[in-house]
Amino acid sequence: GDLIWAGIKLRSHLTRRYGLLSLRTGTWWTPPEFALVSRLSEGLANVRTADGRTLFVDQEGVVQFETPYRYVRDFKEGFALVLQADENGPTTYGILDKTGALVGNRLYPEVHEPTPRNTWQVLSDGTWLDVAPDGSLSIAAPLPPHPPRLAPPLQRRDRQDPVTTNCANGVSIFNDGDRSQSNYGMVSADGTVLIEPAYDALTCYRDGVAWAANFGDGEWCPVGIDGVRAPYPTCRTTHYPIGWSHHYPEPMDSDPFTSSVKWVQAYLEFECGFWNTPPLFLGDGAQGQGSIPAVDCD
Repeated sequence: GDLIWAGIKLRSHLTRRYGLLSLRTGTWWTPPEFALVSRLSEGLANVRTADGRTLFVDQEGVVQFETPYRYVRDFKEGFALVLQADENGPTTYGILDKTGALVGNRLYPEVHEPTPRNTWQVLSDGTWLDVAPDGSLSIAAPLPPHPPRLAPPLQRRDRQDPVTTNCANGVSIFNDGDRSQSNYGMVSADGTVLIEPAYDALTCYRDGVAWAANFGDGEWCPVGIDGVRAPYPTCRTTHYPIGWSHHYPEPMDSDPFTSSVKWVQAYLEFECGFWNTPPLFLGDGAQGQGSIPAVDCD
């Protein structure tokens, strides 16, 4: 309890370095040499060196292991989620144990973090497997169906311009049909379809337009209140429905457009208490530190 992360500014006011400071003595326990640091979680903190290496250190700053993965979440029930965004392939996921080893010695197309409904799970060759505390794998029981989220019991952080699937005036974003396909549209409180469910991602109306994206188009474009693509503002490569000061959305793909669509999909699909987890905002390393979930639950 005596040690806290503290930072110093370098010559550039946007560049900081972090180390552990002793509150009792007012001196550095470990020198301020890390470019990014996270909170301590289950006895380990995720830190990044100035040259881009990712390390996990204990509460006294002692390095426990190094990992080659740039995007790593905090430890949760014995494991940490990692993300690998490959420029030449799909994004893949892994689970690190507290020695830095990958569960199953591989990455997977999907990973479920633990919730009250399930333990850590990985999708291996089309089959969901449970991850035991020792890292061993076994076939998982089928997950219950994931219902559409029209009125979830969510409470969101007081952040800039929050947008939810429950939009203003009773308007809601909905997903039509097979949940393996992302067909998002918008419906009014009386059931009138305002925007046909034909988009891979969609946001609520703001300033007269909603923003919609399809993977085939490669752009986010505005849709007017009549459900027709609006001539302005101009289409854009990325779009996010919410923001957080001094943080940026966690990458979900090496391509910025694809990453933004996947992030918004994760935001729309998140269910409190279900198997999935909300997307994150990551600190910029200057005034923003660690990670913040895009959705908070009661």
